[in-house]
Formats: sequence, structure tokens, C-alpha cells
Amino acid sequence: MSAIHAPASLRKRDWKWGPMPINALLPPVSVFVTSVLVLLPWGLGDGVRFVLPLIPLLSLHYWELRQPHAMPASVAFAAGLAHDVVMQGPVGLWALLFLAALAIARATAPFAGASGPLGRLALTAVTLAVIVAGEWAVGSIYYVRILDWRPMILAGLAALVIYPVLAIVLAAVARLAGQGRPRMFARGN
Repeated sequence: MSAIHAPASLRKRDWKWGPMPINALLPPVSVFVTSVLVLLPWGLGDGVRFVLPLIPLLSLHYWELRQPHAMPASVAFAAGLAHDVVMQGPVGLWALLFLAALAIARATAPFAGASGPLGRLALTAVTLAVIVAGEWAVGSIYYVRILDWRPMILAGLAALVIYPVLAIVLAAVARLAGQGRPRMFARGN
């Protein structure tokens, strides 16, 4: 009986941040967990409903700045679609906005590494401004009337305040999962 061997591409793979399952699954799982948490029926007021979809979007943005192209577009689309269905909004609105946030994060990721925490916060502010403007514009077109922009602006500002806390939590989770290990301790050396 012959032994079963893993394909050469898997045996010789040189993982950059550590073991593959954690490296590959942590960003999508964190977006899934934040999506589930914000979609639970918390019984919060109507003003909070504009902030809630921005939290998983911030998680997606965080991971894309930390590990460019680690977040599959299908995860962004599925998370946005889940928000559309559960929040009973226009189907496709948040899916489109999550994909737009992913595209913005991918475009700005080269600047995130050298800019430091304040620079990443500024990139997040730009992303939130574009997303909130897109939410208002598409919502206004969908409902065929000009929507009140103030709750959306307040939600964007609240999300910007939430982002540093979320980034600290996600960085701690990444360290616990072993993604923060130096290269010399990674498998394959």
C-alpha cells in the first residue's frame, strides 16, 4: 500500500505569516463574526441602523490594509448581501458598497504600510466618506427622493471613532492566531 502525499505545491509552500489555515481564514472569519454580531436583534434605536453595516466594512478594510488581497471579493459581496437581506434594504446596495470598500482598500494599501496609524486612520476616513456618499446617492436613487444625509454622516463619524478600537481588537486576534510572528519563526525556514 503506497502512502498518500500532499501535492508538491502544498509541501513546499513557504507561508509568510504562519500556518495556512489561520492565515487564510482569519480575515473572512472576522468579517463573518462582525457581520453576525451587528445583524443580531439588539433592540437599538433607529439611529444606530446606519452605523451597524459599517462595522464589518471596517473589519474588511482593516484586513485589506494589513494583508493586501487576503480578503476574497466573494466574502465582501456575501457580507454585503447578508446586510441587504437582513436589514430589508435595497438588495445589492451593501454588497456594492462592500465591494467598493474592498476596491478602495486595495488601491490605497500600498500607502498604508508607510503611513503609520494616523495615515491608516486617514485612509479609513476617505473610504468611509466615499461609502457614505455612495450609500446616500444609491439610496436616493432607489427611493426616488433625496434622503436625509445627516444620519449617514453621523454614522460615518461614529464608525471612524469605532475603527481604532476595532483595529486594536483585530490586531490582538491576529497576534493570538500567530499572524504577528516575525518571518524567521514562520514555517518553511
